[in-house]
Amino acid sequence: MSGSIEGLDAVVKALTGLKSIPAGRINKYRSKAFMDFMEKKARSGSLALRSVSEATKKIHGKDHKPLYNKGEMLRVVKARHGKHVSIAGWLKESGTPKGSKIDWRSIVGLHMTGYRVPLFGEKGRKVRGFLASKGIFPRKEKRYIVVTSRDILGIAYRQYEITNRDIDIAKKGFAAEIERLF
Repeated sequence: MSGSIEGLDAVVKALTGLKSIPAGRINKYRSKAFMDFMEKKARSGSLALRSVSEATKKIHGKDHKPLYNKGEMLRVVKARHGKHVSIAGWLKESGTPKGSKIDWRSIVGLHMTGYRVPLFGEKGRKVRGFLASKGIFPRKEKRYIVVTSRDILGIAYRQYEITNRDIDIAKKGFAAEIERLF
């Protein structure tokens, strides 16, 4: 007795035409989910970042969540999609923010690694002058101001990884791509 399963020919035809899993499109789902997670965590202040210092409050003239004085850093950190690859945390813009002497890539890099601001020499004299104009007076023997890292991408990724959402997102993305074939 010969029989056929209704719709099986369409499934076989679609799967035969599928040469590989459409990883690029699936990764778009994954990177978007991570970027949404990171932005939500940053806006809510739940990335467990060290609070801004008293000096930062004086310089900015207000208290604010770390990395969210104006929210500009979140605006420039995006996802980049290629044919086979999707990168969450891509720095879409390489321009310089208003009033800054360094570009966005450098700013994000400094936030990721931390940095030291010299308080000696000609540069240090200028830094001390700026700080004095804001009511901040470092001790004379102090040679550097150490700004510790606030690696928003790394911290958000580690928090995201713990949620196991990535596996669910990849499964949903794969299911959506299979659905698209029919």
